[in-house]
Amino acid sequence: MLSFIYMRKLVVISLILGLFILPVGGIEASISDLLDLKHKELEMLDEQIKKYEESIKEKQTEAKTLKGELAIIEERIEKIKLQIKETEAFVEELTLAIKIKIKEIEDREIQMAHQKVLLTQYIRLLYEYDQESILEVILKEEKISSFFERVNSMEKIQGDLQEALHRIAILKEELESQKEELEGKKEEQSKLRIMQELQRKSLEEQESQGKQLLIITRGQEERFQKLLSQTKEFYSKTSSQIFILQSLDNPISFEEAVEEARFASSLTGARTSFLLGVLKVESNLGTNIGSGNWREDMSSSQWKYFFEICKELDFEPSSMPVSKKPIFYDGWGGAMGPAQFMPRTWQGYKKKVAELTGNSPANPWNLRDAMVGMALKLSQVSGVVEADTDAEYKAAGLYFAGSNWKKFTWYSDQVMWYADMYEEIL
Repeated sequence: MLSFIYMRKLVVISLILGLFILPVGGIEASISDLLDLKHKELEMLDEQIKKYEESIKEKQTEAKTLKGELAIIEERIEKIKLQIKETEAFVEELTLAIKIKIKEIEDREIQMAHQKVLLTQYIRLLYEYDQESILEVILKEEKISSFFERVNSMEKIQGDLQEALHRIAILKEELESQKEELEGKKEEQSKLRIMQELQRKSLEEQESQGKQLLIITRGQEERFQKLLSQTKEFYSKTSSQIFILQSLDNPISFEEAVEEARFASSLTGARTSFLLGVLKVESNLGTNIGSGNWREDMSSSQWKYFFEICKELDFEPSSMPVSKKPIFYDGWGGAMGPAQFMPRTWQGYKKKVAELTGNSPANPWNLRDAMVGMALKLSQVSGVVEADTDAEYKAAGLYFAGSNWKKFTWYSDQVMWYADMYEEIL
C-alpha cells in the first residue's frame, strides 16, 4: 500500500499548488484616503486656474492700457503660482501611486518566491517516485488496484505541476508589466519636476516683465501708448533676454533661431512663431542643455541609440554634451541639442531630417537639423499645419510629455504665450 506519509506530502503540495494565486493585498486605507484628498485638491486648483484664464482672456479683448497690461501680468503671476501648486499636487499624487505600485510588485515577488519553493519540493517528491521501477512499485502494493490509484494520483499531481508552472509564467509577465508601469510613473514624475523648474523661471520672468514695463513707461499712460504704437519695440523691450539658446556651448542668437524656424516651417507647414515658442520653452531648461554626459546623466536604456548616433556622426560619445539629470529628485537627462531630442526618438526622425536638410547624417546638435526634426514631430498632430491653435496646444504637450500631456497643460500654455508674442514681433 502507498505510504501514508508520502501520500500526505503529495496531497498537501497538490492542494497548495492547486490554489489560484491570491490577489495582491488591498491598498492601505490611509493611502487611499490621501489619494482622494489629492484628487479633490487638484479639482479645486483646476477651477481656480480656469477662472484666471477666463479673466486674462477677457482683459486681452479690452483696449490696451498700462493699467490693463499690468493687471494681465499680475493675473498671469497668480495663475502660475496656482499652476506650481497644481504640479506639486500631481507630483504628490504620483508619489502615492508609486508607493502602491512598489507594494504590488513586492507582493508579486513574494508570491513568485513562494511558488518556486513549493515547486522545488514538488519536483523532489516526483523525482523520488521516478527512482522506483514499475516492478518495484507493483511488488510493494498488496492489491493491483492500489497500484493504479497511485499511478492516477501521480498523473494528477503532474498535471497540477504543469498548471503551477503556467501560473508562475503569468505571474512573471504581470511582474514585468508592473515594473514597466512603475518606470513610466517615475518618468512622468521627473517630467513634472522639470515643469516645476520651468514654472518658477516663468514666474520670475513675468515679475521681471511687470517691473520693466513700469521702468520703461515710468508709470505713465502716455508713454505706454506711444510705446504700444511701435509693437515690435514694445515686445522686445518688455521681454529682453527671453530667448536664450545654446548648442555645443555656443550661444544661438534670436535671429539665427528665426531663420531656422522659417526654414523648418517652409518644409513642414508648422507655423514659425509656434516653432519658436516650443524652442523657447525647451531652451529654458537652461544649464541642463549641453552640460551633462552620457555616463552620468543618460538612462542606460538610451545608450545604444546614443552610441549609434555618435558613431554615424563620427563623434566621440564622451565629448558630446547632453542635458544633465535632475539634482534634487529622481530622473534622467540625456536629451540632445537645442530641440532636446532623446536618442531613441531622434533615431525615428533622422532619416527624414537628412532628406529635407541635405545634411546626411542628420545631427541633433545642429540647429537646422534639430529645428526640422522638432517641426516634423509637431506637425504630425492633425491641424498643426493649418495653424489651428488647439492642435498646436496639443502638439506642444505631446512633444514634452507624450500621452500624459493633459497633466502638463502649463507647458502648452507657455508655448502658446510665446508663440503669440513672436507672432507680433515677426
